[in-house]
Amino acid sequence: MEPAPIDFAAEGLLDGLDGEARAERLQLLEQLTAEGVPISELRRSTATGTVIFLPADRVIVGPERYTAAEVSERSGVEMEFLVAARRAMGLPIPEPGEPVYTEAELESARRVLIAREAGISDEEILELLRVLGRGLSQAARRCGRCR
Repeated sequence: MEPAPIDFAAEGLLDGLDGEARAERLQLLEQLTAEGVPISELRRSTATGTVIFLPADRVIVGPERYTAAEVSERSGVEMEFLVAARRAMGLPIPEPGEPVYTEAELESARRVLIAREAGISDEEILELLRVLGRGLSQAARRCGRCR
């Protein structure tokens, strides 16, 4: 038995769109849903205006997604630190059990252990992530102005 189709309009994922833009968004949402993107990720990316980047994101970093608990278990890094790292980067904090972490983020978590072994403190790691997050945010804003 197939799950009931998602009412994207009722979910608020088509708000403010009419005509061709609405049809294109609906097609994108249906494609992403068929590929297994959870509704929570669709809501978040729609709210932040990044839903159009999800197909490219899935190609670049792959479709595999992990929960914080899975990343913690596979990497050996505490879930609390994973949340702190996302905050430091300016990324949204997922709901518990929500599979949003990518293979690249899993690998980054593994590197935290290497940094710790080298004597780098968690606060130093988080400060580096804050700087990277700010820099990437500024670059994204500049790139947006270049269009």
